[in-house]
Amino acid sequence: RLLARMHAAIAAVPVARRYLMVPNDSDSIFLIDSRETAFMLGISPRTLANWRSRSKGPTYIRFGKNRSPVMYRLCDVEDWLIEHQVCTDESAKASGVARR
Repeated sequence: RLLARMHAAIAAVPVARRYLMVPNDSDSIFLIDSRETAFMLGISPRTLANWRSRSKGPTYIRFGKNRSPVMYRLCDVEDWLIEHQVCTDESAKASGVARR
C-alpha cells in the first residue's frame, strides 16, 4: 500500500517537474526534489532538511556545495521506507520482516 501511495504521488507531479537520469542503456534513475520527497513521506520540507543535517532520512544527492539543490533518487526513498516499515501482525513475523 505504501509503495502504491508513493507511485500515486509521483504520478500527480507534473511531467515537466520530473527528472530522469539515464546513466546507461539498461538503467534509469528518477530524481525528485526535497519538496516532493517530503510530500511522499508525509512530513514538511523543513523536517526533511533537519533530517539531512542530522544524517537521518533517505540518501540524497547535492549538486554542488552549500545551498545547492538537493535531489533524491526515487529508489532510495522507496528503500528507506521499506527499511522503516513497522509490521504488527503474526504473518509479517513469519515472513521475516523486522518488527519495531
